[in-house]
Amino acid sequence: MNSRRQARITAYETLYQRSFLNEYAPGEKYLLLSSGLEGKNLAYGKVITELAWKHREFAEETMRVLSERNVHAIRTVKALGWLTINEMVHCPETDHGIVINEALEICKSHVGAKYVPYFNVLLDRVYKTHRLRQANLLKK
Repeated sequence: MNSRRQARITAYETLYQRSFLNEYAPGEKYLLLSSGLEGKNLAYGKVITELAWKHREFAEETMRVLSERNVHAIRTVKALGWLTINEMVHCPETDHGIVINEALEICKSHVGAKYVPYFNVLLDRVYKTHRLRQANLLKK
């Protein structure tokens, strides 16, 4: 497994824990230590975790507006949505295709294969909406 994916998985697991407590989870340090991440990838995992946590309401509202079903309320989907949507929107230097593919792999392995089609449609809508907003900003 590549280190960037491990950083995303660790961030997802941390956010999932936080979703129960609505604050920092006591096991976060253990998750980071046991992840095997080092250097840039460890830093990236920490950054995307904090970014997703800070902007989680934005991601939840985006999921509510763009989803056809109410599965965004499921904690595992919610935590992955926080992570992925915020990484797509707030990390423009990261390739959106990679972010989406990684999210779908994490969804398959950590959330459940039955949610992959739903999550794929959701992320496609987020990506198209985000691109449209960026294009409109460039026109102004």
